[in-house]
Amino acid sequence: MVEEENFNEISESERISLKFNEMLDCINDDTDNTSTFSDVNFEEIENFEKEIKEQEICNEMDEIIDHLEQQNFMPCVIIDFIEGKFQRCKGTGKLRQLRNLFGTWQVDRDAVKEVDGVLSKLGVCDSHFQFDNKYLHQSLSKNQKGFNEGIIQWRRCISCKKYVTFFSRGVGCVIHTWYLNKKNIQVPCIGQYKCKALHSYQNLCNRAYENIKSLQSICCLCYEDLGGHIHRRSGIRGKSATTCITEKLHDDDITKGLEFIGNLLIKIAQMENNNVKKNILIKTFEILLPLTFNEITDFATTIPTTTTNTSINYEEQEKIILDKPPSLFMIKFLFIKIFKEKEEFGRTFGQKLWNSRLNINSKKSAMESPQTLQEYYDAFPEFLNDFFYGMVDEIYQKRMKICNIKRKKNNKLPKITIPEETIKIVTFITSILLNLAFPHLKVWLPRILASFSRMPRLLGYFRQLLRVFHLTSHTDRYERQLAKIRMNTTDPSKRLIKGNNIWNLAIIDNIDFKERTFKFGNIYDVTRGSSHATLRMAFQIQLPIEVKTGPEQVVELTAETSLFGMNQGIENTLTIFQQIIHELLNFKKINEEFTYNTNFNAETIKREILNRLDYGSCGESPNIVILEPGSNPNSDEEILHVAEMYKKDFAMESDSFLDIVADEAIFRRLIKCREKWPYIRPLLGQWHTSKDFCSVLLVLFSSYGLLSLASHLGVRFLDKFESAIDYRSTARVLDLIWAAVGIAINIYITKKKLLFSEIMNDEENDHICLKIWYLYYKWTGIWKAHRIGMRVGNFGLQRDSLSAAGPLYASAAKSNYTTAIAHFLATIAAHPQLEKKLNYCSAFKIPHDIDSGLHHVCFGFDEALETFGVRFIKGNISGNIIDEKNLKDQIKASQSERERIDLLMSEYLNDNSISHSERAVNSRQESLWELVNDLIVIFGMDDPLSHQLFQKYTPTEIHQEGLDRLIACYPNGLERIEGIYRQEVLKIESRNTKGRRAVGVVRTKVKDYNNQKKSRNQPVTMPTQPSQDEILNEQSTDNLPDTTKPQSKQKKHRTTKEEMEILSVLKVYKDKLPDDAIASVCEQLSEIWTKKKIKDWWNYHKDK
Repeated sequence: MVEEENFNEISESERISLKFNEMLDCINDDTDNTSTFSDVNFEEIENFEKEIKEQEICNEMDEIIDHLEQQNFMPCVIIDFIEGKFQRCKGTGKLRQLRNLFGTWQVDRDAVKEVDGVLSKLGVCDSHFQFDNKYLHQSLSKNQKGFNEGIIQWRRCISCKKYVTFFSRGVGCVIHTWYLNKKNIQVPCIGQYKCKALHSYQNLCNRAYENIKSLQSICCLCYEDLGGHIHRRSGIRGKSATTCITEKLHDDDITKGLEFIGNLLIKIAQMENNNVKKNILIKTFEILLPLTFNEITDFATTIPTTTTNTSINYEEQEKIILDKPPSLFMIKFLFIKIFKEKEEFGRTFGQKLWNSRLNINSKKSAMESPQTLQEYYDAFPEFLNDFFYGMVDEIYQKRMKICNIKRKKNNKLPKITIPEETIKIVTFITSILLNLAFPHLKVWLPRILASFSRMPRLLGYFRQLLRVFHLTSHTDRYERQLAKIRMNTTDPSKRLIKGNNIWNLAIIDNIDFKERTFKFGNIYDVTRGSSHATLRMAFQIQLPIEVKTGPEQVVELTAETSLFGMNQGIENTLTIFQQIIHELLNFKKINEEFTYNTNFNAETIKREILNRLDYGSCGESPNIVILEPGSNPNSDEEILHVAEMYKKDFAMESDSFLDIVADEAIFRRLIKCREKWPYIRPLLGQWHTSKDFCSVLLVLFSSYGLLSLASHLGVRFLDKFESAIDYRSTARVLDLIWAAVGIAINIYITKKKLLFSEIMNDEENDHICLKIWYLYYKWTGIWKAHRIGMRVGNFGLQRDSLSAAGPLYASAAKSNYTTAIAHFLATIAAHPQLEKKLNYCSAFKIPHDIDSGLHHVCFGFDEALETFGVRFIKGNISGNIIDEKNLKDQIKASQSERERIDLLMSEYLNDNSISHSERAVNSRQESLWELVNDLIVIFGMDDPLSHQLFQKYTPTEIHQEGLDRLIACYPNGLERIEGIYRQEVLKIESRNTKGRRAVGVVRTKVKDYNNQKKSRNQPVTMPTQPSQDEILNEQSTDNLPDTTKPQSKQKKHRTTKEEMEILSVLKVYKDKLPDDAIASVCEQLSEIWTKKKIKDWWNYHKDK
């Protein structure tokens, strides 16, 4: 009774609609809905179908809009043609009640449901109201009906059968409602403003006026599909709208009408009722008979003007005199039922399958767990088996007949059809249909296929199974043969775009593969084979100017050319960073105390920075082509050969430069290749450079507490962080620390009334820690500027930040990268035309939706190669990857092979992704601000090493000498890179490599901290008087290396009663043991009790 009372709170039609929509949601849900359908009872479904039939009647109803005063209206609910499609207007300008309209309009069905029956809340914008009153309806007609007659019509479109909603004043518009073929037709009034799809046509079509009964509605979309045209308003004041008349959209209606009639006659010819076909043929022949006596051009003068109605009930014909052809809309509307008959056949078939669920349920066990194929086949409904068996068998018989004719000519025995093959195909088709209709049944074949597809070692059998079901066109063996043919005939260079404004940018990198398994034999003697190749790609950039193919201008460089060190560009960028952090903090002084905002994090700072910087690479995304690969790039000769392959691909002239991007390792070899080919112009990959910049910062600040700050932010594997194994994770952590340090410095100097520019000017030994982290903030800001410059495609920012970063690479002993940076910056300075091209496109622009309003994102060219080249190749290659020829052929054909299956991937699997989400180091605002607060305290401490933040990984260089070494890194590094520039680039000095790999600071690694921790954990034993034998033994081992000295066996310590009493106070902590509690207990115990030993005791005893 309770449930009945609850259901009675809403109307019966609403209750049925809710259940119906709930069922449809389950069917249309993308997720696995097996569990949902398993709860559906067959008896409930039968009752539910009765309710659906009642609901179809309830769906055709009218609701009167009550006269209620409203202050707030929903945004305009009118459906109109907006931004290239039919959608809700949602206008908010001068909203009025919907009932103020006079004409008939299609309205958004969901919006009507949102008001929950209070229809007076529905709004219409001023634009639609004015158009309805001024253009669609004259003032005299408006007086025929009052405002209180406004209704919402719940209808079903007679064409698409979808449920739609209309507004009208009264049952319909007296001006725009028509009586067509003895039926009242309603379309939105805006569809009849200029369009003449509906017009008076003898006795066939006339205005209904007040005689409106049993309206049949047509939605906006179907009205256009049937030949009508919804008026497109311009939306711009003073600009006239285009109409179907001005665009001459009806000029081809006669042609289209004849084509429609022709298709209709074909449909009728396929019917089984010969009497109908006979009568229609007679009447059609009577009309076309004059063609046999006259030319087609004279046909119009001889054809009789009187004909019969197209209705096939010839006993009740009406004579209609036609003086002009009907509109295309009328033709399509009159015969819409005939074209729906084939669709209705499918619906009837589906309904019969749905109604057979009781019969299916009775054979549930055989359908879910069959013992034989025949048992599985017999479990399906008989009408399904008969239909599909007959269809498949008929196709087999036709194929077999043709096959046997050919075999007879070749003197071979004829083939016969095998019923089992037909049954296999029939069971596959019927299994799909039943699994679609009744997922709760656990149909055997779909479930087995789901398990089968997850067994990689049975993949060959899975392919055979697909061939049995004829889902694949040929065998796996034949596909391998076809793949070899496609690979051999593929020419990737044909994918290159030719044009005078195309800048061809080459990019190469090493790509390696390993065998999936070991070879047979002793695994200790045989290692997995590997293969290497040089991946070659081309990025084709469309420039706004014509690319000159002749000799380029080359600027002569000298030792005085300024290429390295801080510059105005990077200074301005760092100033922007500082201003953004200061503005976000929004300092205020209230009652002699400073207050500041804390409601932002590193992502907020990043967004503000991106809004302040200029974006580059604003043209189209480059065209990417994967070219034929080269061999193993382990020699200068092979790198030169790979570079020379681009001559043919790009059809280069003899004096044209090859702009080629590579990482530092290949870049060095390309520099050597310029001795043999002077027109190679190597460009240093900026993504790899940014990745190595992370290592520079980790080296320089390893002894100043960087590991402690990273650990505080939640980094667990500091050894991986120290080695920059994962660039994105490492960069994210460094960025978080930069944000925390920048915020903390701004807060501290504001409280202490210090100027930001004077932090390093203090000559006293004060604020050592502040100065150290000020340098981190500044130098990491250079790295951040370089990285953001790459992301926004701003080449000027990349160049300026790299110039400022060069000395830091030298001080961090990055000798190879220092040399590469010197060559790269010199190349840019010497070739102004190259710089002009890079200013237009310095990175790969990720394709994005322009209408989204968001800025584009760019990848470095070498990063794009890693993402869209290496990863793409490894994901789309198969077969024997150790065979060099096969590997090269597959790389060459990988792009064309993927395009062959792109339609399948995009249309069936919705795989439209390009680049995926970021890695899993999140900017947690709480941890960030905890670190900020700790740094503020540390900056003001006389002994910062005593702070809890530095206890686990104690910095060794936070003192004046360490600060001096850190400050000297930049000028010393600047001197080094300038020397390399003179020796390696200009070659005006003799080459001297001494000191290039010297680190400018004391470097501390994670393993150093771990070794110290191990030594601290070793127990200290009290010294005793050694015996004579022990003295002799010690003297004999003094000269031995540490690893050979015998280790004394440690004696196990037993916890005393007094120690137990001291340690028992720790049992009150259940989840986490505070550091201060450990320290308190440590003071009461002997030195044998380390922090680790105390934690181990607590972990063992806390729950006892």
